[in-house]
Amino acid sequence: MSVSFVEIPRLEELRATRGGRVALAGFEYQRAFAVLRLAAMVLQKPIRGCPTVPAWLRYEWAEDVDEASTTGESMLWQCKHGDVWHQPARLAEVLLGFAPKWLWASPSERNKLAFRLVTSDRSYAACHDAPGGLDEKDAVRKVFLKQLSEAPKPHSDRALWQADADSAGHGLLFDAIWDATRALYVAGTTTTHDGVAVWAAEQEAVHALALAGKVGDLRQLGEIVTALRALLAVYQPEPADSDGTIARPDLPPRSVLAVDVEHRLFPFRPDSGPELLRVIDRTELELRLEEPTPLAFVARRPEWTDVVRGPNKAVRFFERTITDKLVKSVRGALTDARSRQGKLRVQFLTGAPG
Repeated sequence: MSVSFVEIPRLEELRATRGGRVALAGFEYQRAFAVLRLAAMVLQKPIRGCPTVPAWLRYEWAEDVDEASTTGESMLWQCKHGDVWHQPARLAEVLLGFAPKWLWASPSERNKLAFRLVTSDRSYAACHDAPGGLDEKDAVRKVFLKQLSEAPKPHSDRALWQADADSAGHGLLFDAIWDATRALYVAGTTTTHDGVAVWAAEQEAVHALALAGKVGDLRQLGEIVTALRALLAVYQPEPADSDGTIARPDLPPRSVLAVDVEHRLFPFRPDSGPELLRVIDRTELELRLEEPTPLAFVARRPEWTDVVRGPNKAVRFFERTITDKLVKSVRGALTDARSRQGKLRVQFLTGAPG
């Protein structure tokens, strides 16, 4: 499942032009919003801000967050932290960022492509429950068209799609993107929980999960947020410079399904009993691989973490189409066995992969 009607090879070219430094606060703000969308996906119901429900989510690819909705629409979210994003020049910057995705989409599918600006700019505070329209269309249009009338710098993003914009017509391109774009206000505040700075969007996500019975003890809010963040990137950003910026992480995009979120949330379920079946999922494995290489085990039995790196760096994690069904079945059997007398029958099957 993907945003299949946007040309993937061309998006890869566009991604290759990104570099330099980004604001740490902006990086954390977009990650917090992605956590909110993860909650909507696993709950399969709208959470404040968007009536659509994601069936699949990809982080840091076409935009900050790409979604395939359960209704067949593809939604691209661009997150902007700060109070300047109502200004015409800044809005034109956002729309120009959306332009290549519209240009490279199949003409017959463009009506299914929606763009969203998520911002902490308080000028959009009225759009806190659902996305709303943008303002100052004429002023934004003037800046947008002026930018496109000037030759792009070599090796810039726009150098890759300027010819496509010229062919489509600058005015038509602006009108199409303007009509497809809405803005959503999400506060950019944080609170600290057990040493973890939790953004407003993340706190709202965890509260929604608690109301739905997916998590129990809200005193674990910081741990829950950390577990969900790991789905988006196990990479920890470097400390910010004096100007508050960090090097842009050069990482592959993350694709996430609802079942991935379920695995991360399972240890925080409302019943406080022991974890009956610990699943070492892809995210946990990657977290282990980020840790320093342990010293050789001496005078003890080896644990799985001692050999997790394996002899082949290209092979890390095997998944089968029945993995998720198997995990659900085993957990159900273990839970059922606790309420019955007698023993749980277990049969272990081993063999080469495949």
